[in-house]
Amino acid sequence: MKVTGHSIDDRGLYIVDRLYTDDDFNATKNANGTYSYQLKDGLPVPTMSGLLGPGDLKYKDLNNDNIIDNRDIAHGLSNPRNPEVSYGFGVSLNYRGFDLSAFFQGVAKCDILLGNGNDVFWPFNWGIEKSNFRTAFLDRWTVDNPSQNVTMPRLHSAYGNNINKEPSTWWVRSGSFLRFKNLEIGYSIPKEIARKFLLEGARIYVMGNNLCLWDKLKYWDPELSNDNNGIKYPLSRTFTLGLEVRF
Repeated sequence: MKVTGHSIDDRGLYIVDRLYTDDDFNATKNANGTYSYQLKDGLPVPTMSGLLGPGDLKYKDLNNDNIIDNRDIAHGLSNPRNPEVSYGFGVSLNYRGFDLSAFFQGVAKCDILLGNGNDVFWPFNWGIEKSNFRTAFLDRWTVDNPSQNVTMPRLHSAYGNNINKEPSTWWVRSGSFLRFKNLEIGYSIPKEIARKFLLEGARIYVMGNNLCLWDKLKYWDPELSNDNNGIKYPLSRTFTLGLEVRF
């Protein structure tokens, strides 16, 4: 199980083949109308705890022993959490008393693992009344929507029954972003006008911070990375109107 030759903070992940379908199981109808599912012969059996059924994540059996366990975890499948590339660029302009400055910052070659062992991410993790819900989870697998192209696989209503919580390629998202960090626009009042007010000079300006963000994550500010799975106060967008005077 020793792993060498990979970056620091490299994640071990199960590889998701697809979502299970009805054809993967022998189904038995219970007295209360629900179904119990048993994997058909020949399909790899997951050793993780949890009720298995259509819509759950189907992991690849990498060592072909017909069992899904930690020997099927692969490395080098995602970028590390800490960005390998950090950059910034800006511009400053002056023209006839007007000035403008803008600055952008961003990171690249980093990934975020949704969930990442943090229970606050999962719907119904503490039952119905004490759980975390995101609108993105509305795009999920259901009996009426048995799609393979969904954000959330089959939902589980209890902590111990969620086999989909394992770190896997299904939950990896790009943490790269570009942020319009700040913009400042100003105007320097001509000296002859400023001197009428007993001033050597004056400048009025407006400044904005954290104006815009371009990213692929969408669930929370990617600059938070995996910190508490986004359940932190995000960076605020602020605006400042100011006046600088020199006597």
